[in-house]
Amino acid sequence: MRKIHLIAFVLVLTALLVSCAQTQQAPSSDPSPSVTVSPSPSPSASPSPSGADVPDVSPVPDGSPYPAQIFHIPYNQIPVDDWPDGYTPYQVSLEVGEFTLYRYYLTAQDTDENVVAYFSSLLGDDSEENLAQNLAYLRDDGAVGTHGMLGNTDLPASVQIIPTDPEDEDYTYVEGFVVCLTVNAVADSAYEYTAFIDANTNAAADSALPDGLGLSAPIASEVRVNLNRDCVQSQRYYAPADYEAFKQAVTNDPDWEQTNNGIRRYFGDLSVDLVFNDDEQVVSVGQWLSGTSTMISDYAASSSATLIGLGFNDYDQACGYEDETIWLAVAKHEWGNDENIINSVFEIYGQPCRVIVSYPDQLYTIMIGEENDRIDYTYDPFTDTITPSLFFATYDTFKAAYEALTGETSDNSVKAPALFLDEYTQNTFGYKPEALFELPKE
Repeated sequence: MRKIHLIAFVLVLTALLVSCAQTQQAPSSDPSPSVTVSPSPSPSASPSPSGADVPDVSPVPDGSPYPAQIFHIPYNQIPVDDWPDGYTPYQVSLEVGEFTLYRYYLTAQDTDENVVAYFSSLLGDDSEENLAQNLAYLRDDGAVGTHGMLGNTDLPASVQIIPTDPEDEDYTYVEGFVVCLTVNAVADSAYEYTAFIDANTNAAADSALPDGLGLSAPIASEVRVNLNRDCVQSQRYYAPADYEAFKQAVTNDPDWEQTNNGIRRYFGDLSVDLVFNDDEQVVSVGQWLSGTSTMISDYAASSSATLIGLGFNDYDQACGYEDETIWLAVAKHEWGNDENIINSVFEIYGQPCRVIVSYPDQLYTIMIGEENDRIDYTYDPFTDTITPSLFFATYDTFKAAYEALTGETSDNSVKAPALFLDEYTQNTFGYKPEALFELPKE
């Protein structure tokens, strides 16, 4: 058993978790190079009758595949029926490329001694010397990686262990550790994994991609199901024959919006993200869908994906919606309006607030407070920048006035009106504001 270098481990784990990256906590100051590890039950037996089973997700009535099946046989390669108490699975990914990999993620609410002992035993290398060495790595470096053979199988496997992070939303936080168990799956699994990944690829969404991507031959692909976020995500990687031409075609398409690291488009509740790697001339195509009971390939945008179908009223040059929380209007040039905007009014921090989102720049203009005390500013989500109105000579004077008005002192509080609007439209209509704006009237 060997230590996997911390830097390499962090890079691998970050790449795999796409928006689910783990932030390491500072390592313990206790070096403890020679520590006696507490005994741990053998993984080949059920550690406890009340051990935490993999969360049960019942099949859909017709028995067709569903994403959360990847926690179970035949996809699951791990010979553990019941995890010890406090060990909670939350995510699985299947990967097909140079290798066929099954990655299983769980949190372990347990001592570092027990976690290291349990997974060292699972990989068949739990000598006293190695247990002490691996525990010292975890305490000194804040992470440890080991490898061996999985249980009673002949499958090569590795495990990475890091402390849990209270800011990570991939799992329900517990005081303990995040464990990623990676299995080099048997060759026969490549066909099953590829079929499962293909079943989580939406052809209708792919049809919006320009020619030249080579959709029939990804160089690598994966699918990930996260139970805590309740979502499924597929990711495919392509090397277009003319990378620059493809990139230019898709980035110039007004139907795609800019994100921090690529471009995005919505198809109802299904989001599609393209990320470009200019150094490697590779583009990744990600598809994300909420829920773990519907394969992405089976998803079809609702036939009511029009503003009228979503409950808006037609006011000729705009469509309006109102409930006890918000007044909302969508106005477009094509309907004869002078502006391309989403206009909203609601209350936040006990103050009236108006948020206007302009398109195509997607700039949030925010006005909060009663007329005589109103504070105006803009928020650019692409640069994460707050720009106070000219009334304020400096940002500090703006922030002081905002804190006095709202009673909120955190830096993120000034973004709260924009984030509230985003969350409201997503939760109410199934669309972020930018996708809602793109919908037709009827």
